[in-house]
Amino acid sequence: MPFDKSKFIERFRAETKEHIEKLNLGLLGLEKSPKDEELLNFMMREAHTIKGSAIMMGFKRIAELSHTMESGLEKALKGDINLKKVHFDALFAALDLIEPLLDDKVTWQAKGIERPYVESICRQTEDAFSGKIDKIAGEVSAEDDNSLSDESGKVASQDEIESGLKKGSSGDKIVADHVVVTEDSIRVSTDRLDKIVNLSGELLISKIRLNEVVNNIKSKIKASGEYSSILSQVAGDISSVNENIDFLTTNMQQEVIQVRMVPVSYLFNTFPRAMRDLARKKGKDINFFVKGEDTQLDKVIIDDMRDPIMHLLRNALDHGLEAPEVRIKNGKPAEGNIFLSAYQEGSHVAIEVTDDGKGIDIESIKHQAVKKGLVSQERIDSMVDEQIYQLIFIPGFSTREDVSETSGRGVGLDVVRESVSKLKGMVDLKTKKGEETSFILKVPLTLAITESLLVAAGSDLFSMPIDSVVETIRISSENIKKVETKDAITVRGHIIPLVRLNDIFGLPTKGIVEKRFLPVVVVQSAEKRVGILVEELMGRQEIIAKAIGDPLKNIANITGATILGSGKVILILDIPSIIESAEGMIIKRSQRSESVIKTTGKKRKTILLAEDVLSTAMLQKNILESVGYSVVIAHDGKEALDKASQETFDLVITDVLMPRMDGFELVETLRKNKMYKDAPIIIVTSRQSDQDKRRGLEAGADAYILKSEFTSEGLLNTLERLMG
Repeated sequence: MPFDKSKFIERFRAETKEHIEKLNLGLLGLEKSPKDEELLNFMMREAHTIKGSAIMMGFKRIAELSHTMESGLEKALKGDINLKKVHFDALFAALDLIEPLLDDKVTWQAKGIERPYVESICRQTEDAFSGKIDKIAGEVSAEDDNSLSDESGKVASQDEIESGLKKGSSGDKIVADHVVVTEDSIRVSTDRLDKIVNLSGELLISKIRLNEVVNNIKSKIKASGEYSSILSQVAGDISSVNENIDFLTTNMQQEVIQVRMVPVSYLFNTFPRAMRDLARKKGKDINFFVKGEDTQLDKVIIDDMRDPIMHLLRNALDHGLEAPEVRIKNGKPAEGNIFLSAYQEGSHVAIEVTDDGKGIDIESIKHQAVKKGLVSQERIDSMVDEQIYQLIFIPGFSTREDVSETSGRGVGLDVVRESVSKLKGMVDLKTKKGEETSFILKVPLTLAITESLLVAAGSDLFSMPIDSVVETIRISSENIKKVETKDAITVRGHIIPLVRLNDIFGLPTKGIVEKRFLPVVVVQSAEKRVGILVEELMGRQEIIAKAIGDPLKNIANITGATILGSGKVILILDIPSIIESAEGMIIKRSQRSESVIKTTGKKRKTILLAEDVLSTAMLQKNILESVGYSVVIAHDGKEALDKASQETFDLVITDVLMPRMDGFELVETLRKNKMYKDAPIIIVTSRQSDQDKRRGLEAGADAYILKSEFTSEGLLNTLERLMG
């Protein structure tokens, strides 16, 4: 009886793809160290393994390609040749052809093309390693080319190739769509895993419902004296079963989620080769570093992160890194550095793409934003740097005047943010002009089951992801201050914007009920914080997030929905979106500002503001610019001192508690500088002891304002008094 190989084909394909990945990474390593004997030995073994398996499974063309690669690598190992560009081009071209051939066991028929150019590639590789050619004509790469050519020069499109590959000798493709068994593991399709995760989620909802039933029984027993002993025994039995189900459900959830967790190396290992090809195409020399490959992430999230990360990497190479000659002129090495890293932060994973290029030019962003009509000149003049950087995520925005294959079409970063938002994540940006740029993508470890805080507004309930909640507090109406047109509160010495959940969705309040203390949930996204005023805190609960369809999917500030144990459907709040809306509210210039500008008729006076909390800095900046001042923000005392040495400011405002250098030290240092010997300096802080006040004034401050007593009018009156 003939041996049936079909049941092993899927396993062979999976294992060969793993070998291909190792060969790709190995070739990239050899390009850096072409005489590394250990690496050459490893590469030969990988090629040999593919060859042997392909012969056993009847994949003749794959065997021919891997044999050619093995022979070339053997020559390099023996010292017969020194590996050069032509050899790597040949090896990559051969390697690129193996994976498409995995779906073709015997034949190749794509619209009349009877075979791919395997023979041509093999001959080309042999010629390269025998010294007959010094250049590969048409290296094939998934990033650079969407077509393959046969020996006669005919060109087959990618669709044609895939169509041909999917035909076996009998015209059928052998696919195991359920499970593949190996000696020590079982390969299960992600569809089946998703179903198991969904079922565990539904079980969680039933568990919550059972909890409510048990509690209702207990409350009724307590209210009724009749049959209490019998009912108490029944309730006790049900409660015992409920506790056991609760324990088993929790453990099952954790195990199911772990099954779907994979290291990000599964994703990251595809990028080094792509970046190598793209760098060569753009004429740039790069060092590409990958860190944190062992970080675990949900397979579903990893699959959706490929395109956003690839776009950021392309941007880093095309937008971020300067041309080699420009880098040398600016005192940098000709080779640019791009870093891709991952690390876990609580129940989230952060993925960073960093380059040591030219940074993002904020003036260019402002110019393009106004030019394209995305924002008015008046508004952009009142925005802090962090807000201006967020403009690059607006659809259609680009700072490039020309269009290249990789960027400049105005499509990209908005799609990156949208893709990450769909995964309930966020995108942050850090940049230093002339030095570096970092994009940080933060996504949850898993989308399956999350813990949330339930809050009420009017007669409606909402869910807040617990990871975005900093703390919950209660305030009185007297604690709410009007900073120009915006509500704000002081939390632990920091002024943050306050928004009302009822106002966000236009909901009525629960009748006329006077409350002395109002519940506020302080939430955070990246480094920004906002207080959300709610009517009632309903407690924490695990939820299963569900996607929402028409007509609700386009509602702002909503990211999904969930079902409570009672069967009630509630909406999940999009915290990053709410914070962005609150941070984006720009205070309109008052009539007072116009009068200041008109009466003075002089250049606007410039204020240096040292404040490490963005929301507080933004509020103060808006207040000051509303009356005609120009404001430069420093995020700590050290940065403020550096800015003060580069530019002369008319007045300085500083917090006390800041990293690197506190406000007291900043004031003392500035007073030693002759340019700031007599300049007005104001301290705005939460430190209210008499000792701190004395220290601030003795250091040289002209005024000491407590954040707990902060008002816009008080600040402006102090400025007018000090500046005459």
